[in-house]
Amino acid sequence: MPDHHTVVRGVRVVRWDPSRPGPAGPRRVGNFGDLLGPLVVRSLLGDVPVAAPSSRRLVAVGSILHLSRPGDVVWGAGVNGKMPLHLRDPAGLDVRSVRGPLTRALLAAHGVDVPSVFGDPGLLVADAVPDLHDAAARSPRRDVTIVPNLNDRAAFRDDPRAIDPTGPVHDVLRAIAESRIVVASSLHGLVVADALGIDARPLVSRSEHPFKYADHYAGTGRPEVRAAADVDAALAGDGTGPAVVDLEALRAAFPADLWTDPPAPRGRDRRMHDPAAETVSDAERARADEVLSAWVGSSGTPSDGGGPSGHDVAATASERGRTRR
Repeated sequence: MPDHHTVVRGVRVVRWDPSRPGPAGPRRVGNFGDLLGPLVVRSLLGDVPVAAPSSRRLVAVGSILHLSRPGDVVWGAGVNGKMPLHLRDPAGLDVRSVRGPLTRALLAAHGVDVPSVFGDPGLLVADAVPDLHDAAARSPRRDVTIVPNLNDRAAFRDDPRAIDPTGPVHDVLRAIAESRIVVASSLHGLVVADALGIDARPLVSRSEHPFKYADHYAGTGRPEVRAAADVDAALAGDGTGPAVVDLEALRAAFPADLWTDPPAPRGRDRRMHDPAAETVSDAERARADEVLSAWVGSSGTPSDGGGPSGHDVAATASERGRTRR
């Protein structure tokens, strides 16, 4: 299995950054959004004393829940619409928060307890890089910045407004911070712009399933937002408005106990946290399906590849109910 984690003060923080072949040999993909997890985690830890390295992993930032294992702690991660979600032991996941209500509804349909604390931890990027707020407050050096998804880069190769999402993380963050408007098919291009109060316009990705975008916007109080078909259409629109999200609740959900509490005795899978998980109602599932179906319809993206489509949340819940009976 590929190495999909970074060790932060003794705890493995899961992130997606595989190696791919290149002219000079294998190199990491280095997609900036997928590297924000360890960056934000380090900033929230600060100088917290470490009791002992934990054997448990933290799944944070990105559409990486398909990489989770029994015993993992989840903070702000989301479902990837392109990947099937096979949970070997749903009750073994310790979920503190998720990216948005679509991820929450889908996990709940699999039998996972999920609190209604939402937000991609990339929204806390300024905690990790404080000068980003200063850069965003100054007069923009860039008018429009296009941040393509990793897999959409070729379509913008000749557009001088586009930046490479696999460039150095701090360079990408600064380019976003210095922009008046960000147009992005990169989810974290949108998330970082939201974090800094910059006008962000979602762009339909020709490579990505819309689940993660719908999840982010629903989790930040804007379920009616849809992606534009092209850059001109995005710029002609009115924008999405500011993110509405409780960042203090997201910070409070951060699992610092992975570092501060002694590890469980060997051989015991001790749950470090009992989330205040309310039951996801049929109305919430229906709303999640409605939002996702609208994104799928407006983006023209086929719901293939084994990931969730409109009605999958309700269908999964129904199937689990039949199994229980």
